[in-house]
Amino acid sequence: MQFSRMRYDDPQGDYGPQIRQQLVIESVINELKDDPSSVLSNNFLNAVSDNVRSNISLTSLRNLATKYRDSAQTINRDQMTGTGVMIDGVSYQEMSQDEITCAWRL
Repeated sequence: MQFSRMRYDDPQGDYGPQIRQQLVIESVINELKDDPSSVLSNNFLNAVSDNVRSNISLTSLRNLATKYRDSAQTINRDQMTGTGVMIDGVSYQEMSQDEITCAWRL
């Protein structure tokens, strides 16, 4: 969890954790692809239970893992990036029109 959440020391700011979180999810998907029972084991689920909340039942999760296993062959990742702006004391990322247009094409 520290790997995926580290933010303040990251030279990429908020974008670094997003990339690492994508890598963690991709690793779990790849593990599911190779051996669904390893990630859906009680040991794994107990280990992540304090940090993951979902209303998906274990049966549904197992079905997703087994029925959509082949889709793991075509994982695409993308990330929108913007420019930091402060509005009323709150930090936002402002996206360029080109970035928004490109995202809609995906």
